[in-house]
Amino acid sequence: TTPEQKLQIVEECKRRGETVAVTGGGVNDAPALANANVGIAMGVNGSDIAKQAADIILTDDNFASIVKGIEEGRLLFDNLRLSIAYTLAHLWPEIFPVVLHFTLGMPLGLSPLQILSVDLASELPPAISLAYETPETAIMHSRPRRRDARLVSRSLLIYSYLFAGTIITAGCIMAYLSVYWSHGIALQDLLFTAEYNWKVGAQNFTTSDGLVFSEEEQLYIKGQAAAAWQITLVLTQAKNCSNDLA
Repeated sequence: TTPEQKLQIVEECKRRGETVAVTGGGVNDAPALANANVGIAMGVNGSDIAKQAADIILTDDNFASIVKGIEEGRLLFDNLRLSIAYTLAHLWPEIFPVVLHFTLGMPLGLSPLQILSVDLASELPPAISLAYETPETAIMHSRPRRRDARLVSRSLLIYSYLFAGTIITAGCIMAYLSVYWSHGIALQDLLFTAEYNWKVGAQNFTTSDGLVFSEEEQLYIKGQAAAAWQITLVLTQAKNCSNDLA
């Protein structure tokens, strides 16, 4: 085929909505390589002009490397999605303690130091490890992704925020409140008490049932509740990580 025919084939395939990859190494292949979606030039025997026109240079001139590269690319895409989904799921449980504190005046469920420890100690290593997962299925047997497929898709955001994030947040809130309930403190007793209670120098706290808690007792209970929130967050995220791998 002539260079014009090769270029015509590429342009016609692209006009029909196909994703075109072209391999070549000669000077005559340069127009087709440049106009293809992915131009692949031979690195050993290819000409300099072909290499400049191509998007990828095949350093070993082995066509099997193209298949291997596609497989690695698919695996990387899938693993990054897993890592992002896992990481986004813990944002709601970290934001909600602040929301409850400033809107309803409840004792802070997570301290800044706890949030930092969660992000650096319990969240970062699993998120990184997900990027090194081996293929779960025969990924080369699946259909190629759509050209407009995004790394962070709508379904991923729905799963991370509305499904996993909501469940984890609800579990953390229940664990947090259960500590106060175990000490005889109801939810309505906690509302709008953070300004004068649950901190160093706090005044005595009295519940609707007449129970009185000193400053030391308030700090102790608050610490227990914050620990319950953090432990629940870490454990549920561990379960979420295992679900991502399933």
